[in-house]
Formats: sequence, C-alpha cells, structure tokens
Amino acid sequence: MAYEVTLHNISSNPKAYIGLNEEWYKCNLIKLINSHLELEERSIFITLMKIKLNDSFRRLGDMFGISEKKLIKELLPVPFRYRYSSVQSIIDCLEIEIPKPSDPIKQALTWSDYKKCNTLKYLISSTPDGFINFISVGFNGRYRGFKCIDVLLNKINCVLIRPPSVSQKSKSTKDDVLETKRIASLRIHIERVIGRLREFEMLKPHALVNCQLLCNTDEIITIACGLINLQQPIIKQ
Repeated sequence: MAYEVTLHNISSNPKAYIGLNEEWYKCNLIKLINSHLELEERSIFITLMKIKLNDSFRRLGDMFGISEKKLIKELLPVPFRYRYSSVQSIIDCLEIEIPKPSDPIKQALTWSDYKKCNTLKYLISSTPDGFINFISVGFNGRYRGFKCIDVLLNKINCVLIRPPSVSQKSKSTKDDVLETKRIASLRIHIERVIGRLREFEMLKPHALVNCQLLCNTDEIITIACGLINLQQPIIKQ
C-alpha cells in the first residue's frame, strides 16, 4: 500500500520527488533504465529520490514498504551468518588527493599523514552485501575523528567491531590473529564498494580535483554512490 501511494505521488509531481521533468517521466525513462540495468523499478525510484531529497533510509523504507533490518537479514552474505549475523553496516574511509593549497594553514589542515599528500576524507558505510547506506560530509585530510566513531555509535546502541590489533596495544594472541583475519576477510566487501567509487575519475586516489569544484565534492560523492547502488550487487548470492 505504501509503495502504491508513493508511486502515485511521484507520477503526480516527478520533478519534486525524483528530479525528472514530467515529459521525461512520461517518456518511460524509468523503464528504459530498468531494461538496460536489469533492476527493479523500485530500486531506481529509491536511488533517484535519495539523490533528489536526501531523505533518511528509514523514511524511504517506509515510503516504499521496505523493512531495512529485515532486508539486510535476507541479503546477508553467507560468511557473515555464523559469527556476525547482527552486522548492519561496514565502514571505511575514502580519501581523495586535492591540489596543494597556497595558504599554509589550509595546507596543514588538509595534509594526510596516511596518504602523504593533501586530501579530502569521507566516511563511507555499506550494508554487508554492498549497498551504500551512509556518506559523511567531506573532512580535511588531517581530521582523525573517525577513530573515535565507536563513542558515537555507542550512543545509539550500536557496537563497532574492529580487529583486536587495532583496539589493543599489547602483543596479539593466536585468537586475536585469527579474529583479525576473519574481520579482514569480511571487510573485502566495503573495499569492493570503495573500488567501484574509484572507477570515477574524479574520485581516484590522486584525482587532484579542480579547486573550483571542491565545494561540490559532497554532491559528487552522493551522485556517484547513488549510481553505484544502481549497479549489480558486489556479491552474487
């Protein structure tokens, strides 16, 4: 029922909901995309509405009759099901090199010790099967706040699972090494997502995005992630 109501609203005013003019919508552009990408129309509508309105996935789920938790459980890849069946998201950092600022202060703020160059930094999150469900705003390369994200997650009753080698300073035990390998093998999924983002020339590690476009990088990332969500899943179930 919710899906039918949403479709009615979209057809009544497609530009307001999905950013398409009425004439393009009536030309069956959605069906054309559907036939070329072999995706159900609902997925296309969700992606376009996310780009247009940037509404929360919870609200989008309600509008399209989707239970986010139930869907994640249904699509949970087999390697997660034994030890990590409650995992909702996998996170990683995306850094993009930018031209060296002429201002010394901006040079210092954007310098990344990890990449050894000036960068913009984004926190990217995806579901275990590779659907991007969160994109942070851009941060200066010097920013290290992502390491404290577990504190923020605890406030919303979420637990951050990280390799023991990251969270402790003492020498790793055999169990710690095994656990680190398990987690690393599952993180390959978010690494594949980041790999798809890197296929866009403006998001490559050393893209050196034009200075005049830096103020639009958040929007560029959002559009790229939306397009990636329209691609075939990274895991064949």
